[in-house]
Parts: sequence; C-alpha cells; structure tokens
Amino acid sequence: MAVPIVMSRQIYSRIGVPNDTFIAIDDFENLDDFVFRIKQIASDKESYLEYHRWRETYRIVIGMDESTGFCELCRRLQLPRGPPKTYHNTYKWYSDGKCDSSFINKYKSDDRMA
Repeated sequence: MAVPIVMSRQIYSRIGVPNDTFIAIDDFENLDDFVFRIKQIASDKESYLEYHRWRETYRIVIGMDESTGFCELCRRLQLPRGPPKTYHNTYKWYSDGKCDSSFINKYKSDDRMA
C-alpha cells in the first residue's frame, strides 16, 4: 500500500479527497522538510498507517466493468442536490484555472530543482 504524493493539497481537497489520505508537497516550506517527512513516515509504522485509516470507512470498488460507472451515476443522481447549475461554455468551465503551477516557484530556489 502506497501513500499518494500530490503537488497541491487544494486540488484534491476541492474534489473531496480526505486530507489525511495523501501527502501534498505544497504543505512544506521547502524540499528538505518534505524529504524529512517522507523518511519519517517510511520509518514509523504508525505514521504510515495514519494515511490508510480511510480504508476502515470507505468502500473500495474492485472489478470495475461497463456497468460500474452507470451504477455510480444513478446513485449520485438520486442524492439531494442544491440549485441547478448551467454551464454555457463547458470548455471554459473545465479549463479555466484548472492548472495552477504557481506554487512550484516556492521550491525553484532549491538547487535540486535546477
């Protein structure tokens, strides 16, 4: 079992991924702090297992087939919803602001990133 490492916490939090299920590089002041945390997790079983507590309450779907997506769509369509949303330009809705790599500038001064 691996612990996912992502570049930006905000991206995953925005789509509902629980914060304690992954490591976000932008949580760290510098790469040394990031590497220190990775080594700490690798050497401490309890720290490592903290990232897998979600397995106790979340459902893992194995054996996805063509009906799995439709079943999930049907389930979600039956959930209570807020007011309807309309997107007149789906390209703009999907692409605007989706790629924010500005946070990487924080780490560019590090010699290892050059």
